[in-house]
Amino acid sequence: MVRDPAHVAGYSTAKTDQIDAENLARLSRLDPKLVYPLKHRSEDSQAHLAIIRSRRALVGTRTQLVNHVRGAIKSFGARLPKCPAVSFHTKAAEHIPGALWLARDKIQE
Repeated sequence: MVRDPAHVAGYSTAKTDQIDAENLARLSRLDPKLVYPLKHRSEDSQAHLAIIRSRRALVGTRTQLVNHVRGAIKSFGARLPKCPAVSFHTKAAEHIPGALWLARDKIQE
């Protein structure tokens, strides 16, 4: 029987898997209603969740990169105009200070 320790009523935190297994077995034997069975996701649900998590990682990475570029340019006293992240690469290029062009060219190589 598989049980989710996070949903066990009155469950005390234990440090080892062996203690967890013993406590869950005792609770299941005492009263099965004290524990809730773990429900596995379907394969379709897992695939959709993987897509959602991948997209979240990509969007988060894009946001960090845009913020990094904005911060680097701000340290040179310049500012970038507001624009959607989709068009950031084209609009930001026009406003990069001369001192940063060398860094930009090295990245593109």
